[in-house]
Amino acid sequence: MDGKKSIDTLSDEQAEAGTGQAQRGDWVHPLQGLPNLRSLVPDRPLPKGSRKKDWILSDPLLAIRGLHLARIPALGPSPEEPSSAEALGEALGSAALRKMLTAHSSPQVDLDRAFALWLHSLATSILAEELGRIQGEVPPELCSLAGLIHDLPLWPTLTPQGEKTIQRMGIHPWAEKLHLPPTLHFAWQVTQAADIGRDRNAPLGQILLAAEAGAIVHGYPHPGQDPSEESLLEEVPWDWMEKATQNLDQKIEARLASTGLDLATLRCPRPKSLENRPSPEIPPLEEGILTGLSVGSSDRIRPLLTALLPACCRYLDHDRAFFVQWVGRGKKQLLLRSRSDLISRPSKNLFVQPSPAEEEALGFSAGSESTIHLLGDPEAPQPLLEYLGATDCLIIPVTGHGQLHGHILLDRACRAQPADPGVSTKALALVGVYGQIWTSIELRKREFRSNRMAQTDALTGLLNRRAAIQLLLREMERSKRQERPLSVLMLDLDRFKQMNDTYGHLVGDKALKTVSKVLRENLRATDYPCRIGGEEFLIVQPDTNVDEASLAAARIFTAVEEAGKQIDLPITISIGLTDFREEDDIDTLMNRADKALYASKDQGRNRFSVDAEG
Repeated sequence: MDGKKSIDTLSDEQAEAGTGQAQRGDWVHPLQGLPNLRSLVPDRPLPKGSRKKDWILSDPLLAIRGLHLARIPALGPSPEEPSSAEALGEALGSAALRKMLTAHSSPQVDLDRAFALWLHSLATSILAEELGRIQGEVPPELCSLAGLIHDLPLWPTLTPQGEKTIQRMGIHPWAEKLHLPPTLHFAWQVTQAADIGRDRNAPLGQILLAAEAGAIVHGYPHPGQDPSEESLLEEVPWDWMEKATQNLDQKIEARLASTGLDLATLRCPRPKSLENRPSPEIPPLEEGILTGLSVGSSDRIRPLLTALLPACCRYLDHDRAFFVQWVGRGKKQLLLRSRSDLISRPSKNLFVQPSPAEEEALGFSAGSESTIHLLGDPEAPQPLLEYLGATDCLIIPVTGHGQLHGHILLDRACRAQPADPGVSTKALALVGVYGQIWTSIELRKREFRSNRMAQTDALTGLLNRRAAIQLLLREMERSKRQERPLSVLMLDLDRFKQMNDTYGHLVGDKALKTVSKVLRENLRATDYPCRIGGEEFLIVQPDTNVDEASLAAARIFTAVEEAGKQIDLPITISIGLTDFREEDDIDTLMNRADKALYASKDQGRNRFSVDAEG
């Protein structure tokens, strides 16, 4: 199949502007346009104390969508299978669930049929939970969740587009894309086939079939119920059912009440559509741009990404944002660097290899610096969309000064709505600011690394001679200005030429690295160790008098000798120490330290000497 069918077709004018409206095909997510139950009463707030578990148990569509989003491949394998509404609520979190509760209705949805299916699912869930308690083999919480989603194949039939998609795609391939836990996958299959078979979940299947039959008997049938469903009643274990169905109407009311709903409000009057209800107010884009500029002073990319992804969701009115980059040999794999989807669970599956069509869309977006609407296609493999658990997404390139940093992928999966290509211009403006900041951060980091390399000794990682001289001049000026003490130590490895001649230059390099390690470990963070020549080192100690510097010198020469013994090398060091005086320039200061060093050499090496004012 031609991959271009999954990509927006842009006019020349749109391509120049970097924007484009998606030309959607006739394939949509089968649940798209189906409202969550609470969206029928958008002005009624959730009651205080209501729990995530209650929200899920009052709405089968919320449960189905939640199970899908909690198990998308990008998150990796779940630590455990969500086997109850409470576990699912914890996996999703309040923020994601609240966003999902806002899914509203398409004009094409038959709300009367939808309401009948809601009630049938709620009744089946309640009865399954009661039967689970009576039977004792299957956890009641699992029975309740399974009963809630058991009519999975019927929900897409409530919209013409959803039904058309299922006919084209097939219910089983679509259900596989939902990544339901195996037990819950079995739940909808067994009720559709009305045959328990010999599956290990047979006890759950028996409960679900009985619960569904009980719901039908007590006045909660499927919408447009087929008379053949009456055959289910022959299988009902009536000895269980009499107890389970007690006060069923009141139990349904109680479940709805836990989320601030009631049957009377939902039944009458019920609007034909909620499509025209007021859209939520979106904050001005300028606010998002200012947020980006506020983090631009950072020298790290992570804070920038942490601000960028939520900004895309907030100021472009989308639910989820993912940042991906090409990695690996040949740049054939995408790495998920960061995501903002309201779910706190960390990603464990970080890599995905897009299909050729998806790769083409990403490449076109980067090359044209435009936003592309990547559309789902049930007849072609789409690993990237599958990885995200999405049926479509906007691709926004993150660029700065012609450099591609990666892509933002945006969708509205929580609300079961398509991504909005109408925000393309705003998206490019918002992400463009962050892309420019990203490039600036990288340029500053390169400049810092370049400066550091110019000032650092490549072998030891200490400051080199040039940097040491600049540092010493600066500290001399500060000492004079603030009348603070300053000490300088000159160090020289003993018999270093002999070591090189005996053991070779590689061993000599090892000795130099060992000494530099000892200096780092035995000096304060405010001291500056430097390598100023072959085997010569310099230590600058601001705010340090001679007595304090003497303690450091004694600690260093003994530590160097001990470190040499540990690597079986005869490493010792001689030290000359002096302090800065008001009349000093850099030559006089260095000469005094050098004379003190040679005094240590003359007295037998492996020691320190001090040249200080009386």
